Amino acid sequence: MAQGLRSRGRIRSGDSDRHSSVGVLQSGAVRFIPELKEKDAAVRNLMMGHVVKVILSFDSPFWEECGVTHLSFLHARGEKFPTWWTTRPMAAPILVGWAGGPPAEELTLKGRDFILGAAMESLANALNLDARSVERRIDSAFVADWQADPFSIGAYSWAPVGAITASMTLAEPVEDTLFFAGEATDSGGNPATMHGAIATGYRAAEECLSIERRQAA
Repeated sequence: MAQGLRSRGRIRSGDSDRHSSVGVLQSGAVRFIPELKEKDAAVRNLMMGHVVKVILSFDSPFWEECGVTHLSFLHARGEKFPTWWTTRPMAAPILVGWAGGPPAEELTLKGRDFILGAAMESLANALNLDARSVERRIDSAFVADWQADPFSIGAYSWAPVGAITASMTLAEPVEDTLFFAGEATDSGGNPATMHGAIATGYRAAEECLSIERRQAA
């Protein structure tokens, strides 16, 4: 999230260097020397959302055999994985399961086998099938537990009551040397999104280029 150029200070990190999420900054794994007290306060005011996601690739789109055709989204209220979606408009035998908030808190840090078991059970219940019949159709599976990822420690940021300006504070450059980007720095209405992260990357790049142009003039 932060990128240093011509730094007059130092960025110390453990497992990650120069690019860090709000979760990593909150954990203390990255230290700014000298300390950036305004940035630290902004980071502490933000929260990190919990998300666990699974991607299941099957031998065929078996849900169509169950009469569920032209599937885009499948909502399974009350299940550990309450939301599923396909790759439509591209046709592929792939389903993505998503759990956020309290459901994700019940899954996170439980390990791959536990998470996959919960995913298969949730999908089977949503389609009124036996979990073993779903498991037999799986070719490959991928699990993303963002809270367990040391380079993320959370999925996306959100601003609690009283922290509406935290993202703007976090986005401000420091002495034309240190620049911040990432979804947590978006104040244009797209935080917690990929397009918000990309937009802030363009913004930070333009800030860097603007300084270079001023110095070259």
